[in-house]
Amino acid sequence: MAALYDFKITSDVRNSHACWVFSASAKPEFRDGRTVIKTMDTWFDHVTNNVNARTYRIAHSSVILDFDIRIRVENAIIDGALVPTLVDYDGDWDIPMKKRELVRFVLKYSGWRVIG
Repeated sequence: MAALYDFKITSDVRNSHACWVFSASAKPEFRDGRTVIKTMDTWFDHVTNNVNARTYRIAHSSVILDFDIRIRVENAIIDGALVPTLVDYDGDWDIPMKKRELVRFVLKYSGWRVIG
């Protein structure tokens, strides 16, 4: 599947952390249905290599199933464990003979208690 995507690595700051950003995006000629992951960006901490954040856009359109979803996840180290602190979801699902689903929510996680 790598031949269907363009890749790049850049540098950025995310949540006060210097990060490497690894990006993958479907090449324009393959955005016609041959790829489901349209874009994905991942922020890796320069020092720890932890995943500080990730964004996705996945989409597909066919007779059986049609969806377009964007997801953003923010992570943090809590008590030595990498945990999600935010999930931002924006999705559009259309399945034949079902009512179209438009879903938008933001989950903010706090009060983590890491056991183990």
